[in-house]
Amino acid sequence: MTSGPMVFVVDRRTFVVSGLVLLAMILMDGAREGEIQSAAMAMASGFALVHSSPRALAPPSRLATMLVVLPPIEQLEARVAAMMTRWRVPPGPLVTVAWNPRLRTTAGRAFGREGRIELNPELLALSPKELDTVLVHEAAHLAAFRLFGARCPAHGRHWRGLMRLAGLPPDVTHDLPLPPRVRRGHRRHIYLRLCDACGARRIARAVRYERCACGVTSQFLVLRAPATEGGLETLREMPVAEVRQRCART
Repeated sequence: MTSGPMVFVVDRRTFVVSGLVLLAMILMDGAREGEIQSAAMAMASGFALVHSSPRALAPPSRLATMLVVLPPIEQLEARVAAMMTRWRVPPGPLVTVAWNPRLRTTAGRAFGREGRIELNPELLALSPKELDTVLVHEAAHLAAFRLFGARCPAHGRHWRGLMRLAGLPPDVTHDLPLPPRVRRGHRRHIYLRLCDACGARRIARAVRYERCACGVTSQFLVLRAPATEGGLETLREMPVAEVRQRCART
């Protein structure tokens, strides 16, 4: 059974649109019980999130601008399979992709042993142009796991190399706009980026792998700490040797 595209109502203040979508699904021939249940549960949380058949994608033109259509799962899984081929990952179990509406500030996550990627539909509906970048980011984690083993650092040089082969920057964190309901206090961590070649430090709420002042681009060590005064002081005062030791364990 194939899944249809995902229809997402971005503006929670237009809650009435959710009801119209749900009503259309109930009246529509062939609407599956699971689809209707998903729509009803989404309405209860204040936004519409439904897997629908293509026939449900024809709302009145006045409402169409309020809806974002995200790609079907089959299209996303095909994109991941193409990247695995490009990265020359040996044939293995098919990577599965799923939308997870329970994710809040996380754009996506990957499960290496299970070969599964989960994406945040609400966050990516606000920035649909970033969907492919997030998908490839998570696919690179799975590729690194299959190519280099479970002990491969999550955002180490192997993962960064795969991202560059895909033509994308190896950014660890995202700067996507957050929905209003999770915007307050969403940055709970800060990051130390230490150049292993010259020792230059950068502490910020997001990690960027641009070229260091010494000219190096792929010898960065990254540590995370709580976004508190204590966490900031810890990252500032931590000796280089300890940073290297901690990163070697990850």
